[in-house]
Amino acid sequence: MDRMKALADAIADPSSDSYGQYLTLEEIHALTAPPVGVKNAVRHALLSAGLEQLEVGEGGFVRALTSVAHAQELLQVSFSEFRAGDVTILRALEHYSLPQHLAVHVQLVGGVLHFPKLPHVMESDVEERSVLASGTTPASIQAMYNITVPASESSNFQAVASFLNQFYNPDDLAQFQKQNELPLAPIEKTVGPNKPSFPGTEASLDVQFLTGVTSDTLRTWVWSTSGKVGVNEPFLDWLQDLDNTDPAPLLFSISYQDLEYTVSEDYANRCNDEFMKNTARGITFITGSGDWGVGCESGHCSSFTADFPSSSPYVTSTGGTTLSGTAGEIGVAFSSGGFSNYFGQPSYQSSAISQWQKNSGLPSSSLYNVSGRAFPDVSAISTNFQVVRNGRTFPVGGTSASTPTFGAMLSMINSLRIQKGMPKLGNVNPTLYAAASSCPACYHDITSNQPQQHGCCQTGFACTPGWDPVTGLGTPNFGLLADFFLDTSNFRALRKH
Repeated sequence: MDRMKALADAIADPSSDSYGQYLTLEEIHALTAPPVGVKNAVRHALLSAGLEQLEVGEGGFVRALTSVAHAQELLQVSFSEFRAGDVTILRALEHYSLPQHLAVHVQLVGGVLHFPKLPHVMESDVEERSVLASGTTPASIQAMYNITVPASESSNFQAVASFLNQFYNPDDLAQFQKQNELPLAPIEKTVGPNKPSFPGTEASLDVQFLTGVTSDTLRTWVWSTSGKVGVNEPFLDWLQDLDNTDPAPLLFSISYQDLEYTVSEDYANRCNDEFMKNTARGITFITGSGDWGVGCESGHCSSFTADFPSSSPYVTSTGGTTLSGTAGEIGVAFSSGGFSNYFGQPSYQSSAISQWQKNSGLPSSSLYNVSGRAFPDVSAISTNFQVVRNGRTFPVGGTSASTPTFGAMLSMINSLRIQKGMPKLGNVNPTLYAAASSCPACYHDITSNQPQQHGCCQTGFACTPGWDPVTGLGTPNFGLLADFFLDTSNFRALRKH
């Protein structure tokens, strides 16, 4: 995997001669697939253990369907059924153990220990008539961030990654489009289950604003990974399916976060490897930074919490802002940020973090791992989004709202680059930080904030000049940021052409 990482990092680095030289899915599989002998050994061991329905992918995944009794015997655990809302899963409370001849080949068994965090958005009960005139809409976002929607590009398409029974209703989407004077453009394709009669606020928000901010000019998919009894981890199921899909959407908006400490390091590493591999073929991943400020791990103040997948260096993390009278945009209290305890700080953000450390009045460094991957990367408005669900309009907030907002902007930049004959965005993070360094006006630097939610530590981060753990690099000026991404002189490998 070291060779794969070196290639992925070079492909994303604007100062590299390899920038934008994406790999095919077949080339990625050739670099990362386990040896045939290992695959055969794992297959034989699982068949010998009584597992008959096996799906062995090219990317090193094995999906097995078996009885609870067989799984308990193989893994040496006891499964129980757990329910939260309309989601039911099977999990073990003790760690699994594999036979030695199988364990030497296996990095992780998913769907055994980790409890996935249920989607969360903040929904207000404000009356419809009072919010429609003043709420956040596609038009207000376009005005706020200097967005001129580019012409449609047929080869560019984006997707919402939806998890755990978060469904959308096409009728709600059509009503949203009508209310906002947008073209009536249905979702092009839904991968996985969708129950329109049970729309979720999370999925409705994602679908309506990822499409709406682009004025419905982009082909859009919804990729739904459900939460039925006994399903695997939602991320691992989704990433395994993505590993077998070509062509795939060029951008995934993921409004789903876990507290990093609640997922095992093996699990986080495997997901991170998959994010890395997919960015090397030109896919962009964007997620929210979380809605709990600095969070709380153990009920007493020991350290701030990190969020996953925001902590992956191959995922763009989006914080949140709100509007505050004459002050304009400020950091919103719930916007999460901090530093990973699993992943080291990537070189593309080291300068920004070093500059941040020079500020006075920072929380004690004992509360966070300043050498870890820092997040969020950027921010966008995240409050009072006007979302249609079950035919009614509700104001909704959270970094789940800023995620499709900035994701739509990146998708539009992808269209512009493709139309100019430039490479797709892929892992956009190194270029986002390069833009902040050489084009400060590409961002609106957020320097004030509501007091950040502090969990059990009674303190949190604050906005500062430059990057900070509340709003990242700031909020985008789309026009200038798009110009930066379209200027070939900003990319060493493209200056030759």
